[in-house]
Parts: sequence; C-alpha cells; structure tokens
Amino acid sequence: LGLGVAVGPDDAFYFDMRMDCAADLEAIIPWLKDIRIRKLAHNWLFDMAVFPLIPIVGPHLNRSNLWDTNVAARLLGYQETALPLLALELYGETITSAKEVLGKHSAKTMNDVPIEELAAHGLADVKMCYRLYLEWKERIEAEYPEYFNVEMQVIPILTDMSMRGISIDQKARAELAEKYAGEIQFYKDLVQSYGIENPGSSQQVGYILGKRGNFLPMTRSKRQLSTREEDLEFLDDPLVAGVLGYRHASKFKDTYLDPLERQDRFYTEYYSDTVVGRLNSRNRNIQNIPLDARY
Repeated sequence: LGLGVAVGPDDAFYFDMRMDCAADLEAIIPWLKDIRIRKLAHNWLFDMAVFPLIPIVGPHLNRSNLWDTNVAARLLGYQETALPLLALELYGETITSAKEVLGKHSAKTMNDVPIEELAAHGLADVKMCYRLYLEWKERIEAEYPEYFNVEMQVIPILTDMSMRGISIDQKARAELAEKYAGEIQFYKDLVQSYGIENPGSSQQVGYILGKRGNFLPMTRSKRQLSTREEDLEFLDDPLVAGVLGYRHASKFKDTYLDPLERQDRFYTEYYSDTVVGRLNSRNRNIQNIPLDARY
C-alpha cells in the first residue's frame, strides 16, 4: 500500500503505492544501492520479504549494511518490542498501532483506511525506528557487537531461504504416506479387535480401558475418562500401544504428508529468536516435524 522512508528522527517521506509514484521512488534508488548508507528497519525479516513486491525499488536494496531495531530491543532485554509499546515506555509517546487504526475505521484491511491516516501511521513508525536507532546504536556496538553483526548477516540468508522454499520429493512423500496408511490400518484393526469401533474416539477408548481395569483420571469437564497421551503411556495394557500407535500414525500422515500432496515446494518463515539465540520457523513450522518426515 505504501512505503515510508525516514532520513532522520523527525524527517520522513511516504510513497502511496496505489498511485503512480514511479518517478518519486526512483529518487531513493541511489540510497538503497549505496552500501555506505545504513538501512534501518523494525523487523527486517518482514520488510525484506516485502521489498520484492515493489518492482521499482525492490531489486536495488543493498542488504550488506542493515540495522534492525527490533533485534536491538530484544538484545537489550525488552520483552514487548512493538513500536507503539517501545515509544510509550521510552518516551511516553503514543503511536497508534495498525490494529487500532483498523478498529477506528471498522476496516478489514489497511486498504480501507484513508490515505492521510495510512501515511501518518507509516511516517510515525519509520521516524520512531530512526529514533530508536540513535538511542541504542552506541550501546549495541559497545555491548553486543559480534552478536548483532551476525544477526544482521543472517537476516538476508533467512529471507532467501523463506522465499525459495524447500523442494518436495513427491515420490518419497507418496511412499511414506503409503507406509503410514498401512500402519494406520494395522493399528485400527488391532484396536477394533478389543471392541472399540472408532479408535479416534476418546470416549470409546476411555470406556473400554476403564472396563479392562485401567485407572484413568477424569477430564476437566468430569464427563469422561482422560485419554491424553501422558495418561496412557504408563499403562500396562496392550490396547494402549494400539491406541497410541494409531494416533501417532494418523497425526503424522494427516499433518505432515497429505497436505504436501501435489505441491512442488514447501514454504516457511525462518527467523532468529534473539531471546534464546536460535533459529525458528513459523507459518508452517518445520522444526517440530517428527524424525520420520526427514525421509
């Protein structure tokens, strides 16, 4: 919808992308290309993924001299790093959040917000980002120079990985799906042999296990016996192995294999968690996939 560019804590420009502003945008291309000019953002991983959507300036962004105020905030111990919260905490100033802007106009998307307010929102954000940079630059350079530099170098790599995705071997996926379909049927037959018609029914599983002399706690609602995995895994009953095997195989196939059918690539959003210092992924988290998925 728009692009805000601050050249100081009190000076900024807003480009309305819904209008023909190609000539205006061309004026900032030399800034974007120049490696000597530090590029600031509050969450570069998001902004860098958006830049390719702006054909005029997207290809010209030099990614070698970045500075992320969101990463800096995390390193300095701020638990809540949204710009409105930082502005209020550090300066006692109010910046309207995107959610508040939408609510004010009963709008579903920012596209329904008047351009004047959309621009004001964007300008306030980029100017605050610049202000935070000036506030924290020396402290970050003094206390966390190596860590911060690594974070800034990793951001373009994570962006490229997220945009490129991971190629899916459909033959291997199909073979694995067939394997799990066989396991599901095996465990289903086993559980049904104990008198449970639907292995996926917690009520039926709890009733039969209780009838077989197993002690199970009640659910929070007190309406039936709990069949959570942590309540079943220590029971000495062959039926439990069948129930858990059916659940694991069904979940794996339904969650990790079937949704990838007829897809060439798998996409996720990689990001670096500055709180614990490790790589994470979201919007289809691939770091929690069980071992068998790495087939």
